[in-house]
Amino acid sequence: MWCKITFVFHAQENVRLKKCNLAWNGFGPEGGVAIADALMTNNSLQDIDISGNRLSADVAIKVAKAIMNNDNIRTLKVGM
Repeated sequence: MWCKITFVFHAQENVRLKKCNLAWNGFGPEGGVAIADALMTNNSLQDIDISGNRLSADVAIKVAKAIMNNDNIRTLKVGM
């Protein structure tokens, strides 16, 4: 799990990454919060898939708030 979350934090600084598929990695709530934090500051990512990561309702709300502040996100896939 540590590697996955570390990747998400590095995504904050990546200016070339446009699409990211993190589906079915089993992040859970802790990883979901890291994803939300990364989405708050990443200005290059346009498409992200975080389906199947066991995100709680609270984490889903954090992700939603994060993308509200990110004008570049075009597509966010979230599913079971």
